[in-house]
Amino acid sequence: MYAVSRVLGWSLKVGAICFAAGFFGPMILAPDANQGPLLGILITGPLGLVLGGLFGVLKEILRARGGDGRGPMLSSTAPTAPTAPAAPVVASAPADYTTLLRGLAAGVGIFLAVRGVMGLRLQEGRGAASAVVLSIVAFWFAVTGRVPSWFRR
Repeated sequence: MYAVSRVLGWSLKVGAICFAAGFFGPMILAPDANQGPLLGILITGPLGLVLGGLFGVLKEILRARGGDGRGPMLSSTAPTAPTAPAAPVVASAPADYTTLLRGLAAGVGIFLAVRGVMGLRLQEGRGAASAVVLSIVAFWFAVTGRVPSWFRR
């Protein structure tokens, strides 16, 4: 039951991100296009939903196999002959997805800020203004790790 909820969670998260990119992206990049939001509704949203589901299923399969993808059949439990001492192993921290996501948000924030300011200088209107607002939200998330409360309304 938990596996299904984790797969559904990945599907909804990736689908929402792809939908938002397809819905708001054309508004920012081509504000004169009147059918821009249809990209998110008809193409990127459903595609992201399917790709997120496939990614979730793949993660669950790897989790069931032991996390490394080799599975229990390839792991060896036979005793081995003594060998020479190995070089010391440097412990590495596991991948911190929050740090990666915050770094990505900072990069997106920089892109949107540059795009928005350039658009405002050229008097592009709502697309440029929305790019500036979304860059502020991305910077806020990059610094604090959460979305501002005024943006969640």
